[in-house]
Amino acid sequence: MWITSKRRPGQRRLKQGSLVLGLVGLALLVFTSSVAAQEGPPDYRQYFGADSRLVIWVIAQLHLLFAAFVLGVPIFALITEYIGYRSREARYDKLAHDFTKLLAASLSTTAAFGGLLAFSLFALYPTFMSHMSDVFTPTYALYGALFFAEAFTMYFYLYSWNRLQGARKKWHLLAGL
Repeated sequence: MWITSKRRPGQRRLKQGSLVLGLVGLALLVFTSSVAAQEGPPDYRQYFGADSRLVIWVIAQLHLLFAAFVLGVPIFALITEYIGYRSREARYDKLAHDFTKLLAASLSTTAAFGGLLAFSLFALYPTFMSHMSDVFTPTYALYGALFFAEAFTMYFYLYSWNRLQGARKKWHLLAGL
């Protein structure tokens, strides 16, 4: 048995209205794109011949990728170390230690990209960064203190690995938290 659909009374008007709306939208798109093309490129500073927005995007993206790595890997290392502690298998402890060894280079790379991002923002957008500095000046000291506390904790976790083994392993797990 074939199913046939009957035309509803307002169906033809709906199709015509959709067509008109689509044509109006297309006309607006063409008009606004031609107006935008006549204005010319915006006046942004160049960074060694590259567009400043592209430079900021690339540096910020690299900084965020390494920052996510620096924040995520310690969680993996701590969980893996805990599994090794509970199961008493050395391979998990070695894997967690290998995870942690990656953090020293990653933290310094993240800090370097963060410094480059700050330098680039102040060089390319001085007015905007002046305003942002006025807003966030009270938190700069706290941010710096938290950054150094994170670095100290990470290095303590890495370099106390061999000393806090055996009966003192619980203290090392606590340091990882």
